[in-house]
Amino acid sequence: MKKVSSKILFGGLFLLVLGGSLFPYRKPASFFLWEKTHCACVSLLNSKDALLDYRIAEYYFSPADYNLDQAKKYYEKTLALEPTWVKPHYQLGRIHFLQGKFNPALAEFDRVLDLNPDYSRGYYMKGLTLGYYGNLIDATKAFKRFIELEPEGWAGYNDLSWLYFQLGEYAKVRDVSLEGLSRAPENVWLLNMHGLALLNLGEKEGAKEYFSLAKARADKMEPKDWGVAYPGNDPSIYAEGLERMRETIGHNLTLVETGS
Repeated sequence: MKKVSSKILFGGLFLLVLGGSLFPYRKPASFFLWEKTHCACVSLLNSKDALLDYRIAEYYFSPADYNLDQAKKYYEKTLALEPTWVKPHYQLGRIHFLQGKFNPALAEFDRVLDLNPDYSRGYYMKGLTLGYYGNLIDATKAFKRFIELEPEGWAGYNDLSWLYFQLGEYAKVRDVSLEGLSRAPENVWLLNMHGLALLNLGEKEGAKEYFSLAKARADKMEPKDWGVAYPGNDPSIYAEGLERMRETIGHNLTLVETGS
């Protein structure tokens, strides 16, 4: 949607506010204007509305108009008004993670889990952040808790496998990835991870089978399919991410086929 300039928008604000009661909407005029214009300057009309700031932040943290700085600004505005609201803390933590600011990210995820100890995604992102930060042992604990809360998903098994792989515990990589595959048998990340486990355990034929399955699955994927596993929402990197994943799987398959 084409954005309305702030000059044009504010030219009509006075009339819209005065005539707000004439609109057949229960929401304030600022919500109506935001939904129609997606101009963040409407927040000036309703500077004490955390929900409006949150909706603006969510818009900028979505593929619609991806802008981490703007999203961060409005999540922070939301929390200034509603400091115990869990979701903005979680989203702000994700932004810090994406920007490589691991300590602020961990602080936000800890805040999330203080407010709601059963907020499963908080454990997932805490585990991911700790993993990138190099604290692999605490990261495994976070992912195990995430799996306890969401046992039927696949992401926790994949990332826990990733941690065990970094620790060189290949039998655990094999077992955890296989458990994930029992829930998502065509998942390309788990197929590749299981192949890596088998390769490092000396089971080359099994590794070749799983790498081949992973390659066949990856070749059919679209960039948006890769995006579901990315902790951000930036569609501009989906195609590159998918291509790199295909290259990695192809390399693994070549490695097991040539033995070098």
